[in-house]
Amino acid sequence: MNRRLKIAVMVDQLLPGGVQKAAIEEVKNLQKLGFETSLIILMRKGFEKKINYLLSGIKYEFLSDRYPKIFQKSFKLPIFKFLSTLHLAGPILAPLR
Repeated sequence: MNRRLKIAVMVDQLLPGGVQKAAIEEVKNLQKLGFETSLIILMRKGFEKKINYLLSGIKYEFLSDRYPKIFQKSFKLPIFKFLSTLHLAGPILAPLR
């Protein structure tokens, strides 16, 4: 039982909002406790370089960057305000990548 735990915190998009900031702080605090932690962001859409300062000192990656090019673009579904094609394709593509 001497295995080191690896923890990933996942968010939908990296927008300058409360949930995303809470996830970033969670990653930072878990790292302070000695856990190997990273932030996984489902899609790059909405990411702005000006909020990059929030990510200093933590490992993060955009899951959509690993998908085939055809699936890297996200399109909103007309009926739903929050649902996009990456939300539907993500659970299928993520285990493969």
